Amino acid sequence: MIPAGTLIDEYWVNVLDNNAIDDIWVRSVITCDIEHGVCSQCYGRDLARGHKVNIGESVGVMAAQSIGEPGTQLTMRTFHVGGAASSASVDNSISVRNAGQAHFENMKTVQHTDGHLVIVSRSAEIALTDELGRERERYKVPYGSSVLVKDEEQVESGQTIAKWDPHTHPIITEFAGTARFSDIVDGSTATVKVDDATGMSSFEILATRDRSSSAKDLRPAIILNTDEGKEVVYFLPAETIIRVSDGEKSSSRFDSRPCPTSLFWYKRYYRWSTTCC
Repeated sequence: MIPAGTLIDEYWVNVLDNNAIDDIWVRSVITCDIEHGVCSQCYGRDLARGHKVNIGESVGVMAAQSIGEPGTQLTMRTFHVGGAASSASVDNSISVRNAGQAHFENMKTVQHTDGHLVIVSRSAEIALTDELGRERERYKVPYGSSVLVKDEEQVESGQTIAKWDPHTHPIITEFAGTARFSDIVDGSTATVKVDDATGMSSFEILATRDRSSSAKDLRPAIILNTDEGKEVVYFLPAETIIRVSDGEKSSSRFDSRPCPTSLFWYKRYYRWSTTCC
């Protein structure tokens, strides 16, 4: 269909797309056989001019430095990005670019009380296919994310399909049961904190350096005695805020405000957020 040595431009991309061809063999700078540098056939298009690169053109590190250095200096003279303000740009959701059908892969979920699914697998992905079954987009979905669509559901362009809190790393259990504290001692391994907004008090786990010498070897944990008679242990890192009482039955539901590290109760699982905002 395409003669060998043809530069793949927008015209040929449309031809391939119209004929439902997803894969072709192309020359690449990675597989170029030239001993020094890279040949123009393997390099392809000069993105600055829109045609095949000229022989002798600077590529690679030298080209990158010639663009990056003045760009950096220009940026430094105008504004600086980073610090606390940079948290506003952290990704916290996935929105698809095209319309299509969502497909779940390597995904294990539990259901929240409001009906949406929460991911409890570490390698979950959502692929998006078009009307011909061709994959158009693929996204890795973080552990603990809320999935806002169903498997094989049709989605629209720009629709949000998943969201999460980018400043926490939850630990989720799928078991119902009774929570029991282990090595959680007020004044030794934990301290009572009062929420200024709600007035509610809760335990916060102390860092090892902030404990007395007699408490440094203790390992604060919540032991979940499941309805099946098993024990599931969750060790709690420093600054975890516990939102459940010792001996609490899993039939209850707990909610809390966003906080650095929190324990949430969903329908049949607990969630501990274990890092600071």
